[in-house]
Amino acid sequence: MNNLPRATNDHSPMVLYLLNSPVVVSPFRFFNYLQEVDGFQKVLIQAWKAKMSGSPLFMLTRKMHGLKMALKQWRRDSIQDPKLKISHFRERLTETHHQLSSYPLNLSLHKKELVLQDELGSWLAHE
Repeated sequence: MNNLPRATNDHSPMVLYLLNSPVVVSPFRFFNYLQEVDGFQKVLIQAWKAKMSGSPLFMLTRKMHGLKMALKQWRRDSIQDPKLKISHFRERLTETHHQLSSYPLNLSLHKKELVLQDELGSWLAHE
């Protein structure tokens, strides 16, 4: 706050500085792989059935917002972040490679390696 000098009358103007903290809103990102996860259809149907009143455009906007919130919550509750999954599969693959260095003829370890590589590749494609 600053008081400015008096100009022509007995009042002195005052300048207030308001600190605005920027509001950071993370954008909603829809990942196509979510459609393949169990429970997606249920969340979609449940959010879309919400009762709304108002103009059709208003109702559409509110339903889309409700769906966004429901999907965010569902994703937090039931699905891990793709980056965490990728990290997890990389760790498991590294462990399997260490085991294979000790037991290079173990067929079950080779099969496990292939499965982990497929899973990792799948999650990398979702990222």
